[in-house]
Amino acid sequence: MAPAALADPVHFIGGADDSDNSWLNTDNWSTNAVPGSGDAVVIDSSNQGAAILDGDSETVQSLTMDGGVNVNRGGSLTVTDGITNNGVNSAYFINDGTVIVSAGTVTNTYSDGGDADPDNDYYGYIGNTHTFTGDLDNSGSVVNGDGANGLTGVTWNGAVSNKSTGEIINSGATWNGAVTDNAGSIYNDLQSVWNGDVKSNSSYIENTGGSVWWGKVISNDADHLINNLDGATWNGDVNSNDGSINNDGGTWNGNVVSNNGSIFNTLASTWNGDITSSGSAWLSGTVNGAVTNDGGTLYVDDPLSGVTTLTNTGALSMDDGDPDDTLGAQSWTGTGTATFDFAPGLGRSDHVILSEDYTADTDLSLNIVGPSGRALGDIPLVEVGGAKTGSLNISGLPDDGVVSYRIDETDSGWTVTTILNDAPEHAASAAALLARVTASATEVPIDRACDRGRWVRGLGSAENGTLSGTQSSVALGGAEIGYDFACIAIGTDATFGLGVTAGGLGGHLVDDFGADGRLSGSFGQGFGGVYGDLTAGALRAILQGQVGFASLGFSDQQSAVSGASLTTTRFDFSGRATYELAFGPVSVTPQVGFRASNASSHSEDFADVGAIGLTSDGTLDVYAGA
Repeated sequence: MAPAALADPVHFIGGADDSDNSWLNTDNWSTNAVPGSGDAVVIDSSNQGAAILDGDSETVQSLTMDGGVNVNRGGSLTVTDGITNNGVNSAYFINDGTVIVSAGTVTNTYSDGGDADPDNDYYGYIGNTHTFTGDLDNSGSVVNGDGANGLTGVTWNGAVSNKSTGEIINSGATWNGAVTDNAGSIYNDLQSVWNGDVKSNSSYIENTGGSVWWGKVISNDADHLINNLDGATWNGDVNSNDGSINNDGGTWNGNVVSNNGSIFNTLASTWNGDITSSGSAWLSGTVNGAVTNDGGTLYVDDPLSGVTTLTNTGALSMDDGDPDDTLGAQSWTGTGTATFDFAPGLGRSDHVILSEDYTADTDLSLNIVGPSGRALGDIPLVEVGGAKTGSLNISGLPDDGVVSYRIDETDSGWTVTTILNDAPEHAASAAALLARVTASATEVPIDRACDRGRWVRGLGSAENGTLSGTQSSVALGGAEIGYDFACIAIGTDATFGLGVTAGGLGGHLVDDFGADGRLSGSFGQGFGGVYGDLTAGALRAILQGQVGFASLGFSDQQSAVSGASLTTTRFDFSGRATYELAFGPVSVTPQVGFRASNASSHSEDFADVGAIGLTSDGTLDVYAGA
């Protein structure tokens, strides 16, 4: 038996020439009857289209539109098997009432006029200002709501598939449905709410104008963009991003699980969540979470704060040419590299702030910041701010590094600033000059043992150097006081002596380099120690232990810190022995000895705001020769 023939579609033929276009007018239908729930309805092209009036509720099986349909507020239309808007001529859907698609899909199409004239291209149009329920397959234009005119209570319920020619605008409205795939444009603006995941985006999505998007970004394809702009909020994780996600003036609440593309968080933006990136992360503003740069590149071109833990196994770049780029983090780990702008002559620089709420001890090794062989100017400024109840230990300093400290009072409290290598050439030269002139101060000669009494030795040294292009010199003076309090004979021609020594020296350097300013430096050091002396015939041995305290201060109008001071402590322990061997007319004096040394640097009088220490590894030198 042959299958039953399908019923012919019911065509809407009314509404031409401004005549009555009511859905309820039987004269407007090809069957001279209003269609029912089993009818396939076709809206023919007309001047006005069909209108469902206030209080009228209609149900049809399917709806195909070559002309328009207007569901007035208070009216409703239920379609049990999908809607197709063919997007030709005057095809449109304006919904002030309620439309429910209980099965099937809302297919909103786009048609090409068939020539090169874009004016002959047609877009299906759906303008919704009340309630629409149904999944959407869109290649035309859909406007849900009219936020510009303050319309409220507008809702679309349904998942979205948006083709390359499609445009969806959720304006002052609510959309409940996932974006299954998007190859066109989607805008959520003017205080709108979108509830649904972005499962796949291969084009453009924008959340803006104080709107809120609730949903994960499950996949954002390469070379494509998701924008969260201008006071908007996005709530959801980024599971995978191969394109670009731009939080510019908005708030994003969610973790970045995987980024192989680009993540942007601009200066006026907040990101609440952890960010893990193997691609490019351009971060500034506030990021309240852990940042893991896993082999990618992290760019900090404006101040960035709030980071709990920075883990850098890739490249950190803060060398955009603009001053005062800062990175705030409670701790910094990893073995990646970092580059910085550094302009000490301008009194400003890129820098790193470790812990704005400083409650834990933190170790920062500058060996992990960049490659070995760093030059002057490659090291960031490290600042400890906030409560600062913990301590910061910095290791990995270059051997020729200039270290200084500063304490500042800000609106949030006192901050201690550690500045590493933060000096122009003349300031670095001045520090080196002062260091050289006092190098011998911690090596007090031991040649007065067993003289049984007090003695005083004058100290003094001078050094010449080039500062700011001119020859400069510094001279220091002081005194050493010693006392030999024991000299014991322990055998024929053998004595053992003990003694103590103490002293100090200091000096000042001033260098005027014209209109650029004036450099002044000072150095003071005190030391004390004990020594032992053993003499037995041709053998002479000396053992010496000593501790020294020094302070260095200099002021320089061209430095990032106009005035700075540093206190250091040094411990030395050394010994040597000689024995003269005579072979006829030839005498040989073998020598053996060692020297152990350890030094540390620290700030003074900052105990109430947190301690900062700089410690070098201990050294041991052993020698022997004749």
